[in-house]
Amino acid sequence: MFANKHRLSTLDEALLEAVTDAVPPESATIERAWNREARGWFVEVAPRALDACPFTVGAHGRDTVRFTIGRGTSFEIHGVRKPRHLGLVKQLLGGIVGGRVQEYGGGRSGYATIGLTRGRFSTSRRGLYRFFPLPLTGRVYAPYATPTG
Repeated sequence: MFANKHRLSTLDEALLEAVTDAVPPESATIERAWNREARGWFVEVAPRALDACPFTVGAHGRDTVRFTIGRGTSFEIHGVRKPRHLGLVKQLLGGIVGGRVQEYGGGRSGYATIGLTRGRFSTSRRGLYRFFPLPLTGRVYAPYATPTG
């Protein structure tokens, strides 16, 4: 197998650790891969439960963490330069894994809310109203669950 020539930063390592800590053992497949278009490392999480929210997360640029969740809704968290700045990112991971995601639409015009320990995080509504009205209820995802048996 060929080694990847792209080096991992301490933030890349900290993101993988944060995802691994948030996701219950054996409840999802976790893979890290280089994304050529984004020019960065991303962690892809595919839950075993079909009704749980899949997501990818990765450091993008010097101070941004990019999420893509569910049906392709994406958003960024700015000001994340070092592992110690991952507080909000860890809360978002807990909300996603805990099944506190409600997604409206998807893709570039998607919008989502994620329940945090205290309060809710809302992603941008860019472009959503141009194409269709906001549905009264969005897709609600289930929590990741530890397999039994």
